[in-house]
Amino acid sequence: MTIPVTQAAEGLPRRAFTITDVERMVEVGLIPPDERLEIIGGEIVPMSPKGNRHERMKVALNLLWGRACPEGFAFAPETALRLDKYTYLEPDFVVFDRLVALGSLTGPDVLLAVEVADSS
Repeated sequence: MTIPVTQAAEGLPRRAFTITDVERMVEVGLIPPDERLEIIGGEIVPMSPKGNRHERMKVALNLLWGRACPEGFAFAPETALRLDKYTYLEPDFVVFDRLVALGSLTGPDVLLAVEVADSS
């Protein structure tokens, strides 16, 4: 789905949305549930669609890092990451201590976050 976006009006005040605000917008239908987005410092940032090169690179990295991840560490693809109430990210991969439950993962728990970038 293609959603129209605008460029930020630099220097003008903007309302900072919390993760809870955005979740509620999805619940009431203001934002489609399948829309790919991240919340960075309270701003809703639409994410580009995933292309074939991006997905091929993720598959290759998943195989490589899945075998190479040292004991005591966990490696997870596309994990929701809440850094604070104004920042929600979905990096392509995260590495963290195996003792941390995936569902309770926070920013300080992440040892490495990887975003696969592909110029289009």
